[in-house]
Amino acid sequence: MHLRNFYKAGIYLQAAGGDDQPIDSIWIQNCMIGPQSYKGIDSDATGIFLYDHDGPMLMSNIWMLNNEIRNCADGIQTFDVGDANDDRDYRNIVISGNEIYVDTDVYTDGTGFRDHGANGTYALTENALDIKGGSQDSTERMIITNNIMHGFRQTDQNGGASGSWGNAVIIHSNAKNIDFTDNIIYNSNNGLALGKTSSLTYGTDSVNILRNIFYNCGHVPGGSQAADHKIHDAYAATYDSNIMVDTLAGKMRWQFMDNDCVNLTVTNNILINMGPETTEGGRAGTTTISDNWFYGTTRNVEGDGTYYADPTDADMRDTTFSIKKISSWAPQYKTLDNVVTSTDSPHY
Repeated sequence: MHLRNFYKAGIYLQAAGGDDQPIDSIWIQNCMIGPQSYKGIDSDATGIFLYDHDGPMLMSNIWMLNNEIRNCADGIQTFDVGDANDDRDYRNIVISGNEIYVDTDVYTDGTGFRDHGANGTYALTENALDIKGGSQDSTERMIITNNIMHGFRQTDQNGGASGSWGNAVIIHSNAKNIDFTDNIIYNSNNGLALGKTSSLTYGTDSVNILRNIFYNCGHVPGGSQAADHKIHDAYAATYDSNIMVDTLAGKMRWQFMDNDCVNLTVTNNILINMGPETTEGGRAGTTTISDNWFYGTTRNVEGDGTYYADPTDADMRDTTFSIKKISSWAPQYKTLDNVVTSTDSPHY
């Protein structure tokens, strides 16, 4: 089934239950999804929701391409109850080329008052991507690539959705075999979180975070728990070749992690004008952090990578991209300053 070129408040795909009744081969493309009503957001409505409350369940070959998703409680969510025995299976799911965002229409002051301020501390919404569960087959991974996500804030639960610290992306609750690559995230209270829920030992397994741009995530006035990356109870996660930029004097922690991660690898990332890493209980013994580039960003350990005191030594270039390609009658563009490696960059 191919759904494209339409306007919708939300799309729900629900499996009937059982591997003998899979959902397979659905394309959702070039659609305008949202904005949802305030009542819909308050009830945790999602832009695109893949789920089955009973399980076991198999969804495969679901492609979400080039959609614009605005002001939904969650932009896209895959559902899992977070139980170690759960067997919901999302194979070969592709989320690519979408713009997912919230704006001043859902920003608040934390008391439910929609003040519509451009720099609102809170929002009624939660996340661009709420990935619970993933592929049970390492050869048919979930692919999240070339998306643009922006504007996320800590949830105001006075009339808002169920709750978020303002992560643009959260991958948790039994999420497995996921590649998160070549995305742009900006202007959000947190960039990306790997997390855990309830009975699980590890909230994620085999998640690769590669070649993404994170720009001014964590700078929201008064926002709490702000960090570019928050990593809790992750197994075999890899962060490689991401670019993290803060233009507001290192207010954002580039990384917050606990000591329950196993086989976490953080390498070849470029950090510009960021706040320091913080940890809960220190780094785990199987965590590897090396070969990163710190420009105006403090290293916790000398072996973490190469240090330059001046953030301008990174010698980066700007990037410009299209936004609101479906909702806008005329082309709109967004420029992020100093986020692309140049041939003159020391790390080139």
